[in-house]
Amino acid sequence: MSNFKDNAIGTATGVVTFIGLTKASKNVFEPASEKIIKTITKYSPEEKLTLWKATEDAFELSGLKKARVHLHSVNSKEEVDKVSEMLTRKVAIVLKKNKFWKFLKKTEDKLRDIEKKLSRKSGKGIINNTNGNKKFLPEPPVVRIDKKFKKIIQTVAKVKNAFYYPITKDIVINQVKFPAASFHEMGHAMNATGSKLMKTLAVGRHVSALIGVPLILAVGFLKPKKKDGEKPKGVFDKTTTFIKSNAGKLTFLALIPTIAEEGIASIRGGKLAKKVLNPGLLKKLNKNNTLAWSTYLAGTLLISGFAAFSVKIRDIAASNPEKSTHNKNN
Repeated sequence: MSNFKDNAIGTATGVVTFIGLTKASKNVFEPASEKIIKTITKYSPEEKLTLWKATEDAFELSGLKKARVHLHSVNSKEEVDKVSEMLTRKVAIVLKKNKFWKFLKKTEDKLRDIEKKLSRKSGKGIINNTNGNKKFLPEPPVVRIDKKFKKIIQTVAKVKNAFYYPITKDIVINQVKFPAASFHEMGHAMNATGSKLMKTLAVGRHVSALIGVPLILAVGFLKPKKKDGEKPKGVFDKTTTFIKSNAGKLTFLALIPTIAEEGIASIRGGKLAKKVLNPGLLKKLNKNNTLAWSTYLAGTLLISGFAAFSVKIRDIAASNPEKSTHNKNN
């Protein structure tokens, strides 16, 4: 089979896998996660009030204030708007110091000057888009960031999420309906602002998951399978062949930092909770954190298995046309 056909099959398999994972996430993982979150948020009103008060005490004891970490609660639309606006403003300040951001900003400013000139000449108002025409340029990055934050923070208000954002050092939770999440998120903050090893793990989990896994899958889908008896040549060929042959295992290894960091965040959050909660409530909190952590482990196993299975299917699909052509010639 030609390299073009083989690459086409590899690309097609990759696209199908991506669509499959997206649909599985939407129709299987997300509903399952929501059910688990509902399970782990089943606290009585008295327990929620205790957890709420304990969060404030735990935050004081954690030392996170000295590390300039902030804790925010969102339960209403007003709080969602306020926190998303605040995070957007803080991200903009951070990005302004970044050289790549400055380059993008200068480029965007030049393009917007061109857009304004074109708008004046045509009289159609391309930027304000009063005549229903498409905008010449997309929305500014900060506007897109604000919309992204609002969408994420809305899930927190609906008790579907809680998070620590390391770029701005902010913890966002629904303190009214899901105060128990604060201890786990404080654990994340302690990891990200702690020792060099923990900082490396906190950052490395994202690099490994967002860059490592896609690279492994790309090699698995685009690398042609070696024929029987054919040996790899050179370092690059040997490396990519090894990655392809072990796509599932390497995907699992790439996601281990995520599993590890999530587990450590729960452990540190549990230790913090031990200082401010009674034994009964502490036991319930730790049990729920273990249940939540198990979803990361289950997801990692499913993604790794799916990666290994998809690469095998890709090789079967690529070899079938070759076999049919051989049979015709005979």
